[in-house]
Amino acid sequence: MKDVVSEAYKKNCSLNQILHQIRDRVRKSKMGEWYCVESQDTTAYDIFFVSMPNARQNQVYSDDLSNQNNMDTYDDEPNNKDEEQKWWAMENYEDANDSKEQDELPSWWIPTYTSLSGSDGYNVPVDIENHDLAKQAVKEFYSTTSRADYQVLKVFVVQNLHTWYQHQNLENTWLTTKRITPATKNIRWMWHG
Repeated sequence: MKDVVSEAYKKNCSLNQILHQIRDRVRKSKMGEWYCVESQDTTAYDIFFVSMPNARQNQVYSDDLSNQNNMDTYDDEPNNKDEEQKWWAMENYEDANDSKEQDELPSWWIPTYTSLSGSDGYNVPVDIENHDLAKQAVKEFYSTTSRADYQVLKVFVVQNLHTWYQHQNLENTWLTTKRITPATKNIRWMWHG
């Protein structure tokens, strides 16, 4: 991820251009939802939170934004029982799009920036020291890097209603298929390094 995004970042690409490259890489690699974007100082990182669901849902989202006709496809057959369960949940994601329970926005969103539609999003800076999600992501970032000289200086939340609604639909699907349970449902499952 870093090799793609950092190059765009250093060329002063817009946030939307950077996120488009993130979406494209995620669609191909099935990675998770929060990303570290390298700044011009190679020892510092900005972390962008992007409410992007996994696997097939990324393909749907990328189709919506880019109208691309040559999207990558995934294997037709699951390899094991766990993959089969995940595949079933993803296959049934489209049916969850009609869900009406989409009114509750994330608790960490900045209220001023919640009137969004379609693919519009806001890049909202948050306080690393006092923002629970930021602290979690920074901690996980440090636990996954082998470079002791890297330092996270800034953290942003990308607020986007379109992707948040997709996240809610996916969560509802996973609850229905028992991939997650109400007892284990928390913010942790949706953020991956």
